[in-house]
Amino acid sequence: MHDEPKPLLRYSYHRGHTPHWIQALRSGDDTEHPAVPGRLVEVQDDGTVIVDIEGAAQLLWNHDPARLAALVERNRGQVTFQSRWGLLRTPSPDGSFVFSVCEADVPRRRCLLQQPTGSVSDIVENAGGFTMSSVE
Repeated sequence: MHDEPKPLLRYSYHRGHTPHWIQALRSGDDTEHPAVPGRLVEVQDDGTVIVDIEGAAQLLWNHDPARLAALVERNRGQVTFQSRWGLLRTPSPDGSFVFSVCEADVPRRRCLLQQPTGSVSDIVENAGGFTMSSVE
C-alpha cells in the first residue's frame, strides 16, 4: 500500500479540477500531442502552479495544490505537461499521478462539493462530464 495524500473529493471534470478517466486514457494514446517533460518550479496556496517546460515558465492552476506539491516533490520536481489535454503528470509507483490543469489567468469553474443533479445536459454543463455504470 502506498502512502499518498488522497485527492480532494470534488464533482467537477472541468480543466483544473478532477481529470476524467477517459481524458487520461485518450491522452496516453495521443501521439500527435505527446506529453513534454518539465520541472515544477512553484505551487502556491491559491492553486497557481508554475512549471518550466522547455525553458519557458507556464502558469497553470489546479484545485488541489497541496496534493500536487506533495506528490511532485517525491520526484524532485519531475513532471510532464500535455497542453492539448490540460494534464500534468508525475511518476508514481504504478505509472503516474495525473492532475488536470488550466491556464492560471483564465476564468475557471468553481469546485463542486456535491454531485450535480438534473438532466444529462445539465450535469455536463455544470460538472464538465460524468461517469455512470452500465446499469444506470
